[in-house]
Amino acid sequence: MRRTFKSAAAVLLFLLWSSWSAAAGDAPPAVSGRVVDGIREVEIAGAAPDQRLTVYRGDYVRFRVSGEAAGELAIPELGIRHSPASDPAAYVKLETPGVFAFTLGAARGTITVLDYREAAYREATPAEFAALMLEGEPLVLDVRTPAEYARGRIRGSVLIPVQHLQARLAEIAAFKDRPVLVYCASGNRSTVASKILIDNGFRRVVNLRTGIVGWERGNFPLER
Repeated sequence: MRRTFKSAAAVLLFLLWSSWSAAAGDAPPAVSGRVVDGIREVEIAGAAPDQRLTVYRGDYVRFRVSGEAAGELAIPELGIRHSPASDPAAYVKLETPGVFAFTLGAARGTITVLDYREAAYREATPAEFAALMLEGEPLVLDVRTPAEYARGRIRGSVLIPVQHLQARLAEIAAFKDRPVLVYCASGNRSTVASKILIDNGFRRVVNLRTGIVGWERGNFPLER
């Protein structure tokens, strides 16, 4: 059984690595703001109309306001209401791809939430993720909190919470040219972590799209 599983993994690796090479010419989309300690900081310009912001699905976004703007940030279609001025440290999580209207006082515009696409990045189902774990001694990276990790983790995984990842990249620098398999609870924080890795030169990053929730649902084992 293990030999069959390893053969399937080898085929999967070939297809993934081949598609990376084929996609090398794809230009990544321009996104707003920058990621700091796992949070994307995005600026809304005062009372300017027709602003166009772009983030990735799974981003945790902290909105900064420049110029004259007051009131509540509202993204009605996503059920988000948030006051950046009263709580500047707070952030919102954007999980649904699409284009959504927002308002903040007199400021208004749209926020486009994109699925992350990059030549060095792929998403995997739990079965694909498990198969890849058997090939080439990849780094399996858990980017959840220590408490979540203690409750149950994928065997052999290394814990670096997403908010600490940028500061601890030197610890995993040996894997820049090797597969890094990333997971979190639901596939959102791991998307953010994947972007951080790729921006820092990691070339083969695979995200468990459904997170540990999908892993358990597929009856794959957890280590406790």
